Amino acid sequence: MTTGDRIPAGIMFHRRQWAGGGRPLGLKGQELPARARILSVADGCDAMTWQRSCHPPREPAEAMKSVRNQVGTRFDPEVVDTFWRRPARGRLPEAA
Repeated sequence: MTTGDRIPAGIMFHRRQWAGGGRPLGLKGQELPARARILSVADGCDAMTWQRSCHPPREPAEAMKSVRNQVGTRFDPEVVDTFWRRPARGRLPEAA
């Protein structure tokens, strides 16, 4: 049994970047599972808006600006566009 057999693809690949950076393997863009691309945006927003040992939390508008600035490099443009249009209870997409 390989690691890929034990870890759901969405979790295994959510650290991969849309343009190909990150880990594991050499997947990028549409090669990445859709679940991983969705989790990547959610995880990025979560990491930016909650207290971490390496940085204080950002305001939601600041986090969304950062996500929008990374469209096409770190994040899937279609996923970010969908996330932007359909926020969970109006939470993050306050940034212009």
